[in-house]
Amino acid sequence: CRRRYDNVVVTHEWVFAREVASRVMFMSDGQIVEQGPPDEFFANPKNPRLKDFLSKVL
Repeated sequence: CRRRYDNVVVTHEWVFAREVASRVMFMSDGQIVEQGPPDEFFANPKNPRLKDFLSKVL
């Protein structure tokens, strides 16, 4: 019997998250404000705060 394990990794290393994650989430003020597959998340952010943040760190 094979078991599936899911993991939650909290990181500020966005390159790492983009490479290894199947879903990425962005939190602001303790709330998840955007989530999605890495390709979509990084290429087409919808939340204004996430857009601003990514423009500074990528």
